[in-house]
Amino acid sequence: MRSLPAISIFLLICACSEAPGTDGATVAQHAEEAGIPDANAPSEANGWTPQDDVVELFVTIADTGREYHPLDVRMYQLAEAFHAEVDTLGRYHDGARDSLILPLNDEDALYAGQYFPRRYEGGTLSIEYLDRFDRCAAPRTYALVTGLWSTEHEADSALTIHRGSAPKAYKLKARVYQGCMH
Repeated sequence: MRSLPAISIFLLICACSEAPGTDGATVAQHAEEAGIPDANAPSEANGWTPQDDVVELFVTIADTGREYHPLDVRMYQLAEAFHAEVDTLGRYHDGARDSLILPLNDEDALYAGQYFPRRYEGGTLSIEYLDRFDRCAAPRTYALVTGLWSTEHEADSALTIHRGSAPKAYKLKARVYQGCMH
C-alpha cells in the first residue's frame, strides 16, 4: 500500500523532471505505468487543465521601486495628468508590515490582511508587487502599473501616451492567473 507522502514526493519529482530513467523511459512514463495520474492532464470531472486560467498579458509599468509612498504619490499625479482611474482593489500599504494588503476586516476572510493581485485587463493605475509579473524581479519591489493589455499593440499605445510623463515606462509580457483564487 502506498503512503500519501510517498506519492506526493513521486508526483513532485515527476512534475520537475522529464529526465530519462535507467531504462530510457521518462519519469512521467514510469508514473503513468504506476497508475499515478498526470497533474497536467485534463480532469475527467470538469475538463479543466491548469493552463486554462492562465493568460498572457502585456503589462505597462511607469516606474518601480522598493518604497511604496513615492510610487503612490506618482500614481495619483499620473492619474490626474491622464484622466486615468486608480484601482487599488481596496488594498493599502501597511507601514508596520511594510506590505501592500487588503484591510484586516475585508469581507473576503481568506485574503484579509494579505496581498491580492491585480489580474484582469484594463488601463487603470495600481501599485503591485513586480514579481507577480516578472519572475526575475527582486521580492518586495513595487511596480506602478498603468495597465494590463491583451495585445502588444494596446500596450505600445499606452506606453506612447505615458512616456512623456513617465520616461522610465516599459512593458513586459507576463503569464497571469485569472482563475478562482479560493
